Amino acid sequence: MLFDKGLNLSYYQELLASYMTACPDSVSVRTAIIELLTDLGLKAAPNTIIDYLRQTQDTPEVQMEFIRKLVDNGTQPGTAAANLYLEKTEPDQFRPELLTMLLCPGSPFSPQAVERYLLRFRDDPAAKLQTFRLIAQHCSESIGSI
Repeated sequence: MLFDKGLNLSYYQELLASYMTACPDSVSVRTAIIELLTDLGLKAAPNTIIDYLRQTQDTPEVQMEFIRKLVDNGTQPGTAAANLYLEKTEPDQFRPELLTMLLCPGSPFSPQAVERYLLRFRDDPAAKLQTFRLIAQHCSESIGSI
């Protein structure tokens, strides 16, 4: 295999992101190749990660393992990842455990993300109250203006 030849992987850092956003393969092949590239230590930008999570048909457990692997390889979802997840995810695709994994201390949230979480996403009642408090505190605008 090409990557077994001791090549410098820094030349291939964009390969994972490119494959995640524009691959022609079936779901099973796509999942296997993304796992392989992730295991090799390739990284992806937060926006690419969120888009992949939205498009994949993987279970939440598989998605969380994917995030763990990325973090283990040095990819940090970034402070904007949780906000992007709330802004882009459809209500029926929302997974509270993914949001929890994407939250970083000081993550900024847009008014749109706060509103979508409060009005469109289902979560455990106690967790929703706690999460809403957290994201409302870090909203870029006053909650009263939403």
